Amino acid sequence: GLSGLPLIFITKTIMALENNIFPLFLKGDPQVLNAATGTTESWNGTSSLVVADGIDASITAFTLGDAELPGTMVVLRNVTSTYTVKVVTTTDFRVDDDNEDYTVADNEDATFMWTGAGWVLLSTGGTVVSS
Repeated sequence: GLSGLPLIFITKTIMALENNIFPLFLKGDPQVLNAATGTTESWNGTSSLVVADGIDASITAFTLGDAELPGTMVVLRNVTSTYTVKVVTTTDFRVDDDNEDYTVADNEDATFMWTGAGWVLLSTGGTVVSS
């Protein structure tokens, strides 16, 4: 009869979880980049929100290191009115490239997702240049 139905449902659910990645937002305090952080700063791995606020020409790069869990989202919001932020991913989703650089313009944002194999750029709030 229907006695095997719950097992089939559980098996299909587990397979869906293993074969798909779901968004995961880390609830740590926002990581703030500012002139005091120096020329390069790395993602702290505890927050899905990174805010570049009050930066100046001394901020040249933000390194987005590998995440622990697939689905981890990171939003970089550049709220300064003058300078861009260069985002360097340590592992890129593309197979033909070890890393990718993205330049996030002033007053713009970019959203990244860790796939378990690399970072992929999901969306931008404006002009983001990839190199």
